[in-house]
Formats: sequence, structure tokens, C-alpha cells
Amino acid sequence: MLDVTALAEGRDYMDAWPRVSPDGAIAGIVFDTTGSLDYTLVFSELESGRLLNDTIRTTDGSLVWANDSRTVFYGALDSTWRTCRIMRHTLGTPEEDDETVFEENDPMFWPYVYKSSDDGYVLIQTSSTESCETWILDADDPQGAFSVVEPRAPGHEYSVEALGDTLYILTNLGAKNFRVMSAPVVEPSGQHWTEVVPARDDVLIESIEAFPGFVAMLVKSGGFSELRTVNLASGSESVAAGGDEPSSIWFESNRRPSDRLVRYGYCSFTTPVQTRSLDLSTGISSVLKQDSVGGGFDGSRYSSTVTYAPSHDGVEVPISMVWRSDMGDPVDRPLLLEGYGAYGYSSDPWFSSSMLSLLDRGFVFAIAHVRGGSEMGREWYEDGRLMNKRNTFLDFIACAEYLVNTGVTSRDRMFARGGSAGGLLVGAVTNMSPGLFRGVIANVPFVDVVTTMLDPGIPLTTNEYEEWGDPSVPAFYEYMLSYSPYDNVAAADYPAMFVTAGWNDSQVCYWEPSKWVARIRRLRTDDDPVVFRIDMGAGHAGESGRFGWLKNAATEQAFLIGLLRSEAALRYSIP
Repeated sequence: MLDVTALAEGRDYMDAWPRVSPDGAIAGIVFDTTGSLDYTLVFSELESGRLLNDTIRTTDGSLVWANDSRTVFYGALDSTWRTCRIMRHTLGTPEEDDETVFEENDPMFWPYVYKSSDDGYVLIQTSSTESCETWILDADDPQGAFSVVEPRAPGHEYSVEALGDTLYILTNLGAKNFRVMSAPVVEPSGQHWTEVVPARDDVLIESIEAFPGFVAMLVKSGGFSELRTVNLASGSESVAAGGDEPSSIWFESNRRPSDRLVRYGYCSFTTPVQTRSLDLSTGISSVLKQDSVGGGFDGSRYSSTVTYAPSHDGVEVPISMVWRSDMGDPVDRPLLLEGYGAYGYSSDPWFSSSMLSLLDRGFVFAIAHVRGGSEMGREWYEDGRLMNKRNTFLDFIACAEYLVNTGVTSRDRMFARGGSAGGLLVGAVTNMSPGLFRGVIANVPFVDVVTTMLDPGIPLTTNEYEEWGDPSVPAFYEYMLSYSPYDNVAAADYPAMFVTAGWNDSQVCYWEPSKWVARIRRLRTDDDPVVFRIDMGAGHAGESGRFGWLKNAATEQAFLIGLLRSEAALRYSIP
């Protein structure tokens, strides 16, 4: 085996994981030593520990085994870090002999390779923001040719899961919030699709997995995450988990669907991460494992809820909140408000052991589920992108003002946090309403929107024209310029700021936050601190290692607590 600890010695960053062959004899190991998301693949015999001669560089980190345990498929990167080709490699052959099985020439599309849950098929999905296309290959025929399921079409998004000789397709065809279709593997095109689960206006289907006689679905309903199952024979649908509290639910690996056991993960603000198993025959879930939490953690001491803030146009924006309830009601407390609101990603509540440190000091932690995510359905996303992007920022401002107006917190003890596209959010809000927050944490923030989107030679630009707009189009240029954080810094009193960047970040290059911080320092009219921290050995995901994330969390919290201490604004004891 590859000694990852030895490989990491002397390096600031190491990210690695194995993918074991179907026969259990060989591990393919994927690793990145800089944080730039440029991965190398190596292979090791599990019994002897011997490293094979096969080494593949400049990949996207994907690795899928065919069922012969000799053939692998992976994604190759171009000069902009975009996955541009899916390659086939046979163990024992040189990398230069690897065969391109799929090439994506449209720079707005990004392919990736994966394997069906039943291990029967290798699939390639290539996607833009608004369109998808999937190709399929029998995993028992690794030297065969991939065939297209349904050719791409503007506005049509779909993904494919397989079970035996049947495909299950999650599609937005005639269904804004998606529906589930099925088709025979031998006739996969859209003309052969049959509806399995219909679309509904109030339920967004986010992902599916197939089991004999059942389809399991992760959905959003009324802003809440749920795991639902559909009996294919009767058509009956059941809620198996979620819906009763702000929570996160996700599928774990389900490599034996014939067992009719759905393994999934669950957590909430007050429930640590659990691995659960749902028996489809009985509808009963059991907890297989729960992460341990030290320090005498007692979940009953904490409470969570969802409230709603009216935005500028009357739309009600959900806010998830958690606080330590044995300290009293969430009234007149210091508060950290987080947001993201991009790409249709939902900011689901997550258990964070590091957040307990703030909650035990009297903080309230809240998430503003602003438009641009998908918490309230697909339309929620559409209303927060392209020429609707300002809704994301105005929603966040509305949530913050609501929390002040209802007495939960006050402006001198309220903080904002966001990372990446969430950094764009807090950066834009800071310009729009600089006196709203006492402090702002912006992690690897996307803040020089116009300059970045004008350069097609850097990572992510062309793939994200459908998210932000193409600034070569005058209307998009003017609109993006109206909210780009760097372009709207003004002479004003800004909140205290803690900003981070990664030297090897290929997604938000370090110079974006660097120039933003420099401009704020030059133009601001107050003397609050603007702390700028560049991690010289990491990328977009931040520091690696067992304790890297804890050090980062401790630094952020020290920044917040230091501001409160300086003004005697924290009205609870600080250990």
C-alpha cells in the first residue's frame, strides 16, 4: 500500500483515498499534494503491499473500476482544470497508451464518470448548468463502446441510475421539480421512458437510488430534507426520515441493492452524524452508528427551529437556527448568520462539534436559506441566478434585519459568514449594508466576479456562464458589475473582517480576495481590523490533516469572541 503519512511528510497538504478493485486484490489510490485538485493515481496490491508501475497524473480524482478488476476509467484535466476527457486505462500498460472513451469539446460542459449502485454499469455524465447527457457501458465489457442514453438538449437535465436491465432516470423533462422515469437498458432513449414517480409543485426530487421493487429518493419539501420511498408495484409513497426538524440526509454507499436495505446518513443541528439502515420490507430505520462527541455533549441542552423572514419582494425566506436552550430563549444573543445561495446547492443544517464552542458561550447559529439554493424547489434556484442574482443578497439582508427586529440579536453582536460563492454573498452584502454586521468572515471568497468571468482561460469560467452570465454580453456585464464585491467597495465604515485564501486554490485564485482586501483597507473610513490569512500550502478546501479544520474553526471563533470581548458585548461567561 501507499504510505500516505510518509508521502505527506514535509508537505503542507495531503488528500488521499482508495478505490478497491471488485476482486479485492488491488487498491487504486488517488492523491493531491497541493490542494489544487490536480490528482495523481497509483495502484497497490493489497496482499503484498507492492506498488504497481502504473502512475497516472493530472486527473480530476475520479476512479471507476470495471468488473474485470484490470480496467479503470478516470477523468483527465485540461489547462483550465476542467475535466475534458474520460480515459480508459488497463493495468500494466503505460499512461500514454490510455484510450479516450469520451471527449467533451464544449467548454460549458463538465464530464465525470461513475458506477451504478448495482455495479453493473459504468456511466459518464457531462453537464452544464442547464443541460446534461449520459453515456453507459456494461461494466462486464470494459473494452466496449459507450452508448448515449438520451442526447443533450437545451434546458434538459437528467441523471441515470441502473438496476439489472432497467434504467431509472431523474429528469426535469416536463417537470420543473423533476420526476422519475424508467427505461430498458437496451432501449434507453427518451421515447422509451415510462413515468415511475410523477412531478409535484411542492416537492423537489434531488437524487434517487433503485432497489428491487422500490425507488428511494432524497427530496426537499417545504424547505426540509426528507428520505422517501416509492413502492413500484403499488405506487405508494412513504416518508422514511426527515421532515420534522432542520436536518441533512444523504445516501451512503448502497452496493447491494438486492438486500433492500437503504443505507443513509442523517444529522441535524442537535443530532451528531448517524449512519442508518432502512429496511424496505418493513419501513423501519435503525441507527447503525453515531459519531461520538466529547466534552459531555448532551443534545437535549440545545434547541433548533425554522423561522421565516419577509424579503424585499414579499417572499418568505427560511432561517434555520440553533442555540443552547438551557441558557434561556434566543433573545438578545450574539449570532452568527451563514449563507451560500448558488448553483442550486441547499445549505442543509449540519451537526458541527466545533460550533458547540460558540453555542456554549451563548451564541445563536443561523443559516439563511436564500434564493440561489434549492431549499424551496427549483424555482428558488432560478430566482437567485443570472439576472435574478441580487435576490440572493437582498434575502440575506432581510434575514439579518428580521433577526434584529425580532430581538434575537443586535447589529453590534451579529456576524456573517460565507465561503466561496458564499463569500460573494457576504462581500456583496457588506457593500450594500456595511453597518448591518459587527464582523464578517469570508472564506476563499469569489469577489472579483467581472474580471474572473471575463477570462475564459482560468478554471470554472466557461462552465459557469449559465450561473452568473457571460460578461461579454453588455446586459450581463452591467448587472454583474452592480454587485461584484471588489467593484463596489466604497469609502464607508465597514465591519471587522476575517478573510482567507488558498495559495493553490484553482477555483477562487488567491489574488481575488487579495485585491479585495487591499481595496477595503485603502477606502474604509473606520479602524476596525481587516485580517487576511493566506494558507500557503492549501487550496479551495483549506488545510488538510486530522486537525486542520479544527485549527481554522478555532481561529474564526477567536476572531468573533475577541470582537465581543473588546466591547463587553458578550453577556455570557467566556471560559
